[in-house]
Amino acid sequence: GVALPLQVTAGTIGASVTITANAACVLNAWFDWNGNGSWANAGEQVFTNVNLAAGANNLIFDVPAGASI
Repeated sequence: GVALPLQVTAGTIGASVTITANAACVLNAWFDWNGNGSWANAGEQVFTNVNLAAGANNLIFDVPAGASI
């Protein structure tokens, strides 16, 4: 499961997300910051090959100043 903060604000440095995994695994995750339906834009992959443990994993990411939230 994924638990994002109630509000994500453009320009936030150090936003947190909790990812709950059933078993140890690897996370790759994207946000479509500009809302264009593409995941290929620079900065949209926020986690790359992050090792997760079983259970709750607290991760930190930055939200670009120009993000369309």
